[in-house]
Amino acid sequence: MSLIDPRNAPILEYPEDHPSKRYVMTRFRFLEDYNGLHIPWEQRGGFSYDFEWYCPEDDRNWRISEFLYCYVWTHSVQDNWLTNPANATEYEVLSLKQIKEARAIRDYWEAAAENEPLALEIAIRTAELLDTWDTSIRLRLEQVGLDADALVE
Repeated sequence: MSLIDPRNAPILEYPEDHPSKRYVMTRFRFLEDYNGLHIPWEQRGGFSYDFEWYCPEDDRNWRISEFLYCYVWTHSVQDNWLTNPANATEYEVLSLKQIKEARAIRDYWEAAAENEPLALEIAIRTAELLDTWDTSIRLRLEQVGLDADALVE
């Protein structure tokens, strides 16, 4: 399975500093490094890793693998930039809400990972990924005259 959704192919032609391309490429590099890390694949010499932390925001324990499946794998197609509609898409509104939720959970992950170098590295890279995703959506909405914060209140 390709780590870049083929529907994003036109975005790869955008300039390097375009917010949507930055998100697609940040996500690609992230998944290239951490995809399936909890699975002891032969390609990694059988190495696997996962980390668990407690998040009082939703009163549950999370694992890196669960977080990535919930917040990273499910958001791959930048259709908002490909079609550039005049209004916010359902994807954009839902994504802004999920980014806010994911950041809160990730903050507890980072705090819990203080003495776990790999978990801390992944948490920091996750913050970068969430930031590029958020920026991509907010800038697209700004271009059509919409206030992202007003959409998710």
